[in-house]
Order: sequence, then C-alpha cells, then structure tokens
Amino acid sequence: MKFDTLDLLELFESYPRFPYGEEQQIYWYKTSDEKNIILTLDVFSYENKCYISILSKGQETPIFKIEAKKVTHLIRKENSLYINMENNEFYKLFFKPYIAIRINEED
Repeated sequence: MKFDTLDLLELFESYPRFPYGEEQQIYWYKTSDEKNIILTLDVFSYENKCYISILSKGQETPIFKIEAKKVTHLIRKENSLYINMENNEFYKLFFKPYIAIRINEED
C-alpha cells in the first residue's frame, strides 16, 4: 500500500497515533468537522487494509463503518482522500467543508 504521510497529516490536521508502536506500521487518524461529525481512519499498511468510521460526537455507535481490503493507494486530491483497491473500487473521503464519503462514485 502506497501513501504519503504528509498528505494524511495535512488532511487530518494532526499526527497519527500508533496503538501498537510505530514499528507495527498501524496508523490511527482522527478528525472532526463543524457539525461534530468524527472521521477515523485506521491504516494497516502491512495488511493492505483500512477501517473507516464516521460517527457523531458523543455517540459510541458509528453512523458508518467499513473495512477496505486489498488497498493499493491512498491518494490526496485537494480536500479529499481516495482509498483505491485492487478491484478498481474506491472510497472517496471528504474533509471540507464537511466530512462525507462516496463509494465508487466520482463528483
């Protein structure tokens, strides 16, 4: 899986957390928007997979949660992040002006 950590830093506006130590190459990113919607992205680079969760602040149960398998690239385009997978499927995460997700759908 290929990705630029600086792109993720800029999109999430914070450094990742390493829940199992940096050597495991598992990255945990978290951000929120003005409407108190929280986006988390767990990147398992050795396993080529990501977990995406969207939830409302103060809630324990996610509004949306999905596992992206066989991830090949994480690509930033302006205020969006594409999660590309082997089978030509992708998820597009939006960061501004609000957090949103599209599945296999361009603008």
